[in-house]
Amino acid sequence: MRKANVYRNGKLVGVLTQYSTNNYEFRYDDNWFANGNLPEVSLTLPKNKQVYKSEYFFT
Repeated sequence: MRKANVYRNGKLVGVLTQYSTNNYEFRYDDNWFANGNLPEVSLTLPKNKQVYKSEYFFT
């Protein structure tokens, strides 16, 4: 398993985790997710849910 913290302008947005070759997860940080004034990290990862799972790396 590998993990990477994801930052925007020096602030933690969330954590990207690779569990295996075809198993990825992005989880918004609780504080970032709860603050409605902060934007999503990507258009493909909107803040309408906190956790995204995919067989492919998020792009």
